[in-house]
Amino acid sequence: MIKTVATDKGGRAEEGLAAHFRNMGFFALRGLPFRHDEEDITDVDVWLYERGAGAERRRFIVDSKNKARPKLVERLFWTYGARDALGIDGAYVASAGIREATRRLARRLRITVVDLQTVVIDESTVTHRLTREELGKLIGEADRNRDSKKWRTHLHDTLAALLTTFGGSSANVALRSAGYFADQVLTAAPGSPTCQLAARGFYLSVAAAAIGLDYVVAQAAYQSADRLQLEVEDTVRYGSDHAETKRRLDLALQVVRQYLPNGAAQANQLREKIASDTEDFQADVIAEVALKMGRTGSLFDAAQDLEMAAHLRRLPAYSSLSTEARSICGAVMDFFELDRAQLAEMLDSSGSRGSTSVAHAAQTEEG
Repeated sequence: MIKTVATDKGGRAEEGLAAHFRNMGFFALRGLPFRHDEEDITDVDVWLYERGAGAERRRFIVDSKNKARPKLVERLFWTYGARDALGIDGAYVASAGIREATRRLARRLRITVVDLQTVVIDESTVTHRLTREELGKLIGEADRNRDSKKWRTHLHDTLAALLTTFGGSSANVALRSAGYFADQVLTAAPGSPTCQLAARGFYLSVAAAAIGLDYVVAQAAYQSADRLQLEVEDTVRYGSDHAETKRRLDLALQVVRQYLPNGAAQANQLREKIASDTEDFQADVIAEVALKMGRTGSLFDAAQDLEMAAHLRRLPAYSSLSTEARSICGAVMDFFELDRAQLAEMLDSSGSRGSTSVAHAAQTEEG
């Protein structure tokens, strides 16, 4: 049984805000680290991703201050700078008792203020979902038991990438984490706490990958089918700026050719090896599923379901996830050439059976 970790007043407000925006149709995550030059500077209270009509996609950050004297003007300027530095589409600042002068300043800075007194904070969001603090504590304990930092590092990198390198690059980071946690599921004892926690890591990583891929598909929407397929495949292989990645590889090979003994032969061998390794990636598997699901909105829906599954206190069985969630999970399994049946069985062993979907599981929890 997972013990409840006390969450402070600010944390509860953030959990409530995230739940509020999820109910409005956003994909929402708490506590994304803001990393610069491989160093964590601060974190963003709530990060939002919105799937609009057609190919419209937008990201927002939410700064929440639930204190008696929150110094809102300072928070407005901090959020203004963070929004522009991150290239985010919009920002919210949430607090209680907002003065009219503060609202006027917020309008000048193009920031939306949210009065927490107008937002109903549902306590069930803490009671029936693992908070970011609780999940972090469980991940930390798993690492300490192994004298390692791998679990924390994978999830931390996945969340940080969503904030600072969103799109193809963040999807690639998340896919690597998903592969790592899938291996942890397969090597754990069926139904054990370790297996359950690894399943949470897998679901959350796949959710982050799905959101990044949804953005990639939307950005490349108005291209021919063949070009769109190639665009997504190259993104999976090389990251968001795959043209730049290829250019840098060519530059490195030119250096090898020019300066190393027998450089021409070595450069040719390296080029063939890189081409072989990248072609071995099952990028087409991910691309085909992402394109199909991205066009209908089901990639976004799958991400929401998987984020919910990762945080529900009663971890749902894999078989009770939505068809969309299992589709993208299956594509990730194929990408890493994992045995679908074996991994699905292990994921099922870790979850609570009897619910037909994650949405239904959440309603059952809240009832």
